[in-house]
Amino acid sequence: MSIEENFNRAFNLPDSLRGKNIVSEKIIPTVCSVKIMLDKLREKAGEYANLEQWEKRSYKNYNIEEIKNQLILADEEERIGLLRKHILENDFSYLGASPFDIYIVAYVAENIGPGKTTFINFCFDNGMAGTENSANAIYQVGKGDGIYLKLLNKDGTVKDWNFFRQWIRINEEEPQTVEEEAKIKIYNKLVRDYIPEIIMKSGKNCIVSKANNEEKFSKLKNKLTEEVQEFMEAENLEELADVMEVLFALANSLGYSEDDLMSMRAKKREARGGFEEGIILEKVYEK
Repeated sequence: MSIEENFNRAFNLPDSLRGKNIVSEKIIPTVCSVKIMLDKLREKAGEYANLEQWEKRSYKNYNIEEIKNQLILADEEERIGLLRKHILENDFSYLGASPFDIYIVAYVAENIGPGKTTFINFCFDNGMAGTENSANAIYQVGKGDGIYLKLLNKDGTVKDWNFFRQWIRINEEEPQTVEEEAKIKIYNKLVRDYIPEIIMKSGKNCIVSKANNEEKFSKLKNKLTEEVQEFMEAENLEELADVMEVLFALANSLGYSEDDLMSMRAKKREARGGFEEGIILEKVYEK
């Protein structure tokens, strides 16, 4: 798993999305992918009446009417971006089954296992589809639309964890009780790249964000103060290594490599020496 994937994931997919619970929903399958529908819509100059019935169902599921004119004028990448934004900005009182199919495919692939057979069995076990054809239609449309929108990998697992994090968080409720609030620890500090994955493997969830360059540099300076203080208290090699890691990261933020930093250290050492002798400069005065 890459560092970017570690950053993006940091949570498990819950069994509900914006008030819709996966296992309690009877899904009406759609047999038309969003890409086919959008291509046909452009071909028909945006005329909904000229779409086939299965294309109209996809149109309604994504509530295309709200962004139809933008989609018709957009190129392929732009319309993918428009549709992704549209999904995040709307709940399921406006959206139909197709976007939810994407989430169900991701949920099953990530929490149970990827593959059509696993998905169909899940649908049967939870009463989501009455026939194998219905379950297969949900899988094919959900996976196909998810791949087209760059949300899913080819096996149905999540490709864009950051999108799913936003999709889920928008509808999260704030803690309602003191006990619930007590379970949440607020850090708001820079951490090492693998920390979110380590937290997730421990059975907990976390919310992360990614700093821009300016914020990262500021957070690194704060981190340096934190790590130096921890070394002052512990006086051990581990804390000293943490200080060095922050120094390398600061150098990188300034556009320098670890070798650049070590080279500058060597030059200064050669010109002015190190600190091995323990020399204390007490006073300087004119001769």
